[in-house]
Amino acid sequence: MKNVLKAFGVIALVAIIGFSMAACGGGDDGSGENNNNNNPSGGGDKRAELVGKWVKDGGLNQESIDYDGTGKNSSELLYFRVGTAGVAQYYAYLASYDGTTVKVGSDKDPFSPIIFTATITGGKLTLSGLTTGSVTSSSNKGDSVNLSVFNGTYTKQ
Repeated sequence: MKNVLKAFGVIALVAIIGFSMAACGGGDDGSGENNNNNNPSGGGDKRAELVGKWVKDGGLNQESIDYDGTGKNSSELLYFRVGTAGVAQYYAYLASYDGTTVKVGSDKDPFSPIIFTATITGGKLTLSGLTTGSVTSSSNKGDSVNLSVFNGTYTKQ
C-alpha cells in the first residue's frame, strides 16, 4: 500500500511539472515577435520591425538607415548612411527598440547610448529626437556626429 501511494505521488508530481511547462509557452506564436517569456528582452523587443533598408522621403542627401536584424555580430548594427554608395556611413549597436524608443549603444558598444524615437505607421518609419551622438564612422571609432539630418520619414525599399 505504501508503494502504491508513492507511485501516485510521483505521477502527481510529474503531471504538475508537465502542466507547468506547457503553461509557460514556447515563445513563437507566428507573429514574428519574440514572445519567449524566458528571454529577458522578449515581448517588448521589436527590433525585427526595423529590418531592411529605409530611404528618407525627399532626402536631399539620399539618407538611409539599414538593419539586418539577424543578431549575429555586425548584423546587430544599425547603419545610418548618406549618399547612394554610402559615401558617409555611421553605425552603432542597436541595443533595443520597443516600438517607440530606440536605444543604440550599450555595454557591447563603448560609446554613450543614443536614444531617439522611431515609429512605424502605414509602412512609413518616422525618426525624431536624433541629435549629436558618438557613433563609429567608416573611418573612425567614436566620432561625434550630428545625426539630426536623419530625423524624418522613411519608406522601406
